[in-house]
Amino acid sequence: MPEVSVVITYYNSSPFYLRKCLDSVIEQTFKDFEAIIVCNENCCKQYWMRIKEEYEKLDSRLKFVSIDKKGASAARNYAISMCQGKYLSIIDGDDYVENNFLSRLMEGMKEGTSDICICGVVDKYFPVVNMTIDRRIFFSMPGEFINLQYVNFSVNKLYKLEYIREHEIRYPEGVELGEDALFLAQYYKYCNHISCIPDGLYHYIAHRTSLTHVFFKKYFEYERDVIDVQYKMFSQYPLSESEKEILYHWLFIKMLYTAWYYLDENPDYVTEAKRIFELKEMTILLEGDYKTNKRFNKKQIKMIEKWKKHQMPYGLMKKIM
Repeated sequence: MPEVSVVITYYNSSPFYLRKCLDSVIEQTFKDFEAIIVCNENCCKQYWMRIKEEYEKLDSRLKFVSIDKKGASAARNYAISMCQGKYLSIIDGDDYVENNFLSRLMEGMKEGTSDICICGVVDKYFPVVNMTIDRRIFFSMPGEFINLQYVNFSVNKLYKLEYIREHEIRYPEGVELGEDALFLAQYYKYCNHISCIPDGLYHYIAHRTSLTHVFFKKYFEYERDVIDVQYKMFSQYPLSESEKEILYHWLFIKMLYTAWYYLDENPDYVTEAKRIFELKEMTILLEGDYKTNKRFNKKQIKMIEKWKKHQMPYGLMKKIM
């Protein structure tokens, strides 16, 4: 049995990205792993078969599988169900990792007797602190840990497969955006200690065919669920006054950009604006003490007051942005 299972998902991007990804995995200094590379029905079968034939001959630790379902979540869940290892790592086929990615994550996991280990993400500025931390402290510090590299990316981490199997943790299928955050929220429920290492080991490659660059009509539903679970995660333990201010301002920024992104592309923005105002998080935001919160500037205070008065008709909202 391998100690680590690596799940790599390939969609419909250039085969150049997948080759670079696979090469970076094969070159790992940590050798006791299996890699399951999964292709869903959207991927280019011609490229896929060529790469499959080539890399299966190159390294027997690589296993190529296909699934006749759409979406990253279905592909990842299928591959995870095949994993034989003790630990799990997720890598997108568009990205690549440093050759000590697995070894450093394993060291961080075992040194701190932790339930998850997180590393830094490079090519974008997503640094990670250097510490092993109790969950009660982690979720009491949104100023540090509510950032993307900790709670939105599932790729720069090492997990215990035991927890995933025991608690039946899955990526939510049918969700096209935010599935990483929802998966992480499930997993974090069972983490007592969290290890963070500052090394920039994961290379996130953004390009035009990335899912994060596509407009989704259901963006509101996806983002609503992510905001809800993340706000609850960082509200489960007592917060200092400064951390309360940070979490409250974070909520404002999330609601602002959800509305900005979603309503700007939606012709029926009046109806959709009402849906946003029905969220309990929006109620929390509008009833909060934003005027004394040092995180808010004058423009943001004015914006909330406009929202409260007019229930955010979008024509007015666009004028004050």
